[in-house]
Amino acid sequence: MLSHQFHSIRQLVVRIILAMALIGLAACDATRLFTPTSTEFDGAWVGQLSVSLRTEDCYIARGGLRVKVENGQLYGELRLPLGRGNFTGTVAEDGTVAGIKLTGVQGATDAEFTGTFQKNTAQGEWTHKYCRGEWELKKLR
Repeated sequence: MLSHQFHSIRQLVVRIILAMALIGLAACDATRLFTPTSTEFDGAWVGQLSVSLRTEDCYIARGGLRVKVENGQLYGELRLPLGRGNFTGTVAEDGTVAGIKLTGVQGATDAEFTGTFQKNTAQGEWTHKYCRGEWELKKLR
């Protein structure tokens, strides 16, 4: 009798584990439906950002960019003479950048980035209430 109860409990535990595993797999597939999945642009990219408008609050400068694209998600670091910042965004399947958010660069968190990724290069423009400029990248790997 005790052996039968142990067997029933073991079957129940196995069923629960299998159900949890299937739910986990379904959740993975569901997230894939709602996130960018472009892999054509995945990899490491390097380049530069230039500030091309001189105003009282904006100085002409050049900074380095390091970017990683993974499954359409873009992560990067910007290094300017006046400081560093990080940014995130997405790269659509057609190469268009979207939703770039810049943090850590004083006063530039509302900068807007536009541009396009191609096979081995990417380029675009950025604007801010005081400044504007261009950016360009080359794919490393």
